[in-house]
Amino acid sequence: MNATMRGKKLATAATTNEFHKVRLHEYNRESAAQGSSENQGDISYFVPTLQSLCIQLLADNFDRTPAIDELREDAPELYERIMEKLPTGDDKIPLQTAVSRISSEQYWKRCCEARWSEGQLNKFVGTEGSVRDKTFGWKRLYLEHLLADFLLTLSPTPTAPEGAKSDWMQKIPCFAASNSASATKYTGPASFITESDQRKLAELCGIGRDYIHTIELPLQVVHLNLYPNLFSRIPGLLNFSLTYTSVNGMSSGLQDEDAASLSEVLTKYNALQVLRLPNNRIQFEHLYRLVQAAVVTNTLQVLDLSRNALDDRSVQALAYLLIQPQVSLVELNLNDNSCGREGAKSLVDALQSNKTLRVLRLQQNRLSDFPSDSGYPTLVAAAASHASLVELHLSYNALGLTTLQSLPAALSVSGALRAVSLTGNPLVPEESKGQVAALEDHLYKSLVANTYIQQFDCEYCNLSDATVRAVNTLMQDRARARYSAEIGVEEASRRAQVERDVANKINYRYAQ
Repeated sequence: MNATMRGKKLATAATTNEFHKVRLHEYNRESAAQGSSENQGDISYFVPTLQSLCIQLLADNFDRTPAIDELREDAPELYERIMEKLPTGDDKIPLQTAVSRISSEQYWKRCCEARWSEGQLNKFVGTEGSVRDKTFGWKRLYLEHLLADFLLTLSPTPTAPEGAKSDWMQKIPCFAASNSASATKYTGPASFITESDQRKLAELCGIGRDYIHTIELPLQVVHLNLYPNLFSRIPGLLNFSLTYTSVNGMSSGLQDEDAASLSEVLTKYNALQVLRLPNNRIQFEHLYRLVQAAVVTNTLQVLDLSRNALDDRSVQALAYLLIQPQVSLVELNLNDNSCGREGAKSLVDALQSNKTLRVLRLQQNRLSDFPSDSGYPTLVAAAASHASLVELHLSYNALGLTTLQSLPAALSVSGALRAVSLTGNPLVPEESKGQVAALEDHLYKSLVANTYIQQFDCEYCNLSDATVRAVNTLMQDRARARYSAEIGVEEASRRAQVERDVANKINYRYAQ
């Protein structure tokens, strides 16, 4: 037994220490870059190479060594290794230096991951780790969020006196010219930006002005004079979202000064395409001022005024905006407001003249059927005859049997609509349940005939279960067919690319 034991060698555990893995990885990369073989020398796990020491030294002194930028073209592999060693954070490399000199996506990705959690970044990152809808990728994402964080965390100044107007408000012509009788009273509490924060904001805007295209401020406490403090310093701001709140978390809403400030932006700024002002308690006077300013712009494409309790007067003002020939609005979101019949009538009239609108959202309002003697078509019928409207959302209103009766005819003439949502509307009154089978069958047949419709939601509308199931099955089948067609197009494209690559290789070989 002793001889047997002596003859066996005890297996030693392989070194799997993380430090050793890192050093081995670095050694292999250096060997590959230098074209050397592993037999030229023993691997040293603990003594860094001279090249590694130089790279680390250059990374540590990046802001003081502008000559490093020349390596981007002369030695790209070495330059990328320096980028991998660069520290993140403004305290390590000044933001001005980083923005002007560093374009490495991996560096800016590390900056984002060091500053924000994975959950905060998930909605901006695609399946392959790339940033969605960002021309400059991670660099743009970092600068946009950095500016938004600064604005959201500004320290408020004391509240302005009751009924007072700020100096900058008096300088805005559209507000200064208004008389006291037509102006709404300052409702407070609102807080304004300090001079020191104004200087910091100016510096931050100056650094990122060429990269910032989107700013989202969902819980803004400090009220800003938007044009001079923000928009005039960022020439390419395309998407702006703003919801004012107070220190205690309750919505403070737009004040007179804010409406005047936004009006100045719409009047003077020619790049803005998307404006979102949800949950701001917008009053009619504020909206009227915004519409007056928006009439003169031809760049605004998306206007979101959801969750503002807008009444019929406000919707009538927006309908006036839709019929202006110079206005190119593509999407109007009035979800969760107080639009009733009068507002709906103005929208029906506007849809007959408008040529650009593609998405109309009117969920959770107070819409109901027009009286039979009103002479107005239903909203569905007006939308179906629109030349470009693609989506119509009318869920959770009070639309009834008149709307249901108009659906088959509307769907038979519609060639643009792709999505219609009527969920939560009492299309069939309780006393008529089970008595409109022929009408429901007509609706289903019209959906079958209109192959353009890809989404039709009619749950909780008092329709029969059989009709709802049939409609849902039809929409699911179309979704599967559309997905299969898209996959087929992608496969055909990849197959064609492979065939081209093979043909090029064959031609190259015969040419030699």
